[in-house]
Order: sequence, then structure tokens, then C-alpha cells
Amino acid sequence: MYISGQNDAVNVDKDAASIQSLLEWCVFDWYVERTPWMGHELAGPAVLGRALDMLDKHAVPNVARLNNCRLRLNRELEKQMDQASDLLAAGNVDGARRLLNRIDTRYGGLAAPRSVDLAARLAGTD
Repeated sequence: MYISGQNDAVNVDKDAASIQSLLEWCVFDWYVERTPWMGHELAGPAVLGRALDMLDKHAVPNVARLNNCRLRLNRELEKQMDQASDLLAAGNVDGARRLLNRIDTRYGGLAAPRSVDLAARLAGTD
């Protein structure tokens, strides 16, 4: 749920960046309410009411879009995990560790169990 005044450029830009992140992470059920002629002000009762009503409604899932998005994420993750494993196999422990840290930062627990296995292998090189 995003509620911003149309003239609140800073927060409209932040909303756009946040929405882009949601799309990259396969989240498609969100709502934007832009209040015309308003800047950074409190939302009025009508705007707030519409926004609250939207919390009870959900976008119809587009299963193909969701599956394609998740497939893209899985492929990106697998590619990076393969790269980290290749670095370790080539003896580049520091490079593998740096890449695994980037993977953990981006994917967190979604990279498990493969990231956990790689971390254990890296720990064995210390």
C-alpha cells in the first residue's frame, strides 16, 4: 500500500524504487494511491478510506507471471551459487567467501540449503 501526494516528489520516487523491488521479488499485489495537488501532507479521510478498503482486496494472481518471475530468481541464484562453488574449487577462497556474502545479503535464507553447504565448505578452509 502506497499513499503519497502527487507533488511529494521525494516519496513518490521512494515508492517507485520500492515498487521496483517488489516486482523484482515477484510481489505483484500492491496498490498505489496518489492524491492530486498534494505534497507531503496527511492523507484525508476519503484517501485513507480508499486505501483501507484496498487492504481487503487483492489482485487476481497471474500464475504464469509469478512462475516466470520465480524461475528467473532461481536461475539467478543458481548461477551465482555455481560461480561461488567454482571459485572455491579453483582455490579462490576469498572470492568464494565474498560472493557467498553477496548471495546471503541478496537472497538470505532463500539460498539455503546450498549456501549453508558452501559456507560449511568455506569454514573447512580456515
